[in-house]
Formats: sequence, structure tokens, C-alpha cells
Amino acid sequence: TGADQPGATPVVWQHGHCPVCGSAPLVGRLVGKEGALHHTCSFCRHEYRAKRLQCPFCLESESKNLEYFTADGEPGFQVHVCTSCKGYIKVADFREFDRISIPVLDDLESLALDIVARQQGYARPTASAWGF
Repeated sequence: TGADQPGATPVVWQHGHCPVCGSAPLVGRLVGKEGALHHTCSFCRHEYRAKRLQCPFCLESESKNLEYFTADGEPGFQVHVCTSCKGYIKVADFREFDRISIPVLDDLESLALDIVARQQGYARPTASAWGF
């Protein structure tokens, strides 16, 4: 498509599933100076641009129901939570760091955030890339 051409504006996918296979997202990452949100599919690993202020699972878009938190021991990672469906997704934000994002490894490296999110009553709708 035209959005795949260099320099073209990417299409923002506003649905709660992968545009290729229909599976839920695994993790996200913020890209570029403006911090465009990209999700990686939990099944086929396709990366697609997602709407920044929207739960990727229930599609909630009211900002009062969408929050995020970080942890001191996990620089560059955020946990985006939805108070409507109680789901969460981890998002890598390495824009201020000299490192690249590798979604499957980002998921493993930030496992401590899964524990914190679960302790706060949130659930991850998809298994991690490592099966837990």
C-alpha cells in the first residue's frame, strides 16, 4: 500500500487486533520524536502503528480511563493500563536511550513490570512471547 512507501504517512490502525492475522498485540514501542505508538502482534509479530490514546484490547478511548506507570528499576519501559477492562500492555520508550527496541526481548527484559501490573489488579490478555 501507499503507507508502506518510504516517506509516506503510516496508517493508524484503530482496531484491537493485528491487521494481518487478527491476534492481540504483545507489546508496544514509541517511535520518532512525536512518540508514535507501534504494537507488535502476539502471534505473527507484525508491527503496526496504533492509536496512542486507546486501549488495544477493549478500544476504550476516554483519557480518564487510560493510565500508565513506570518503575525505577526498569528505565525505558511503561505499562499502559485500562481501568475499563483492567487490561495492560507494556510499551518500550527508548527515544532518550542509545538502544534499539527488539519487541520479544523487551517483553522478557521487563518481566518485573508484569508482576507489578498484576499486583495492581490488571491482567495481560495475551501470554508473553516466552509463554507466561
